[in-house]
Amino acid sequence: MIEAQEHSAFSYRCKHVSLAAVPVAVGLLYDATAYMFEIEKELRCLDTEWKLYVRSRSGKNVIDLQPYFQVRWRLDELMREAVARS
Repeated sequence: MIEAQEHSAFSYRCKHVSLAAVPVAVGLLYDATAYMFEIEKELRCLDTEWKLYVRSRSGKNVIDLQPYFQVRWRLDELMREAVARS
C-alpha cells in the first residue's frame, strides 16, 4: 500500500511537484533549463491504483515512473524488514 508520507526520493503530496531536484534520484538525463517536466501522482482511494509519470509542458506523458518507484518501495520494505530482524 502506498502511504502519503515522505520518501527518500521526493515528497508525496496531492499536488504537482517540480522535477528539478529529482533527476539524479530517478536517473533522468534531461536538461532542466530546456525542458519543464513535472511529476504528477494520482492516487485513487477506492482501489488504491496510482499513476506516476513525467509530464511535459504540452501535457503528454513522456516517461512512466511507476515501475521505478515500485522497485524502490519494495527495496525500502525489504531493508526495513531486514533491520527489524537484526
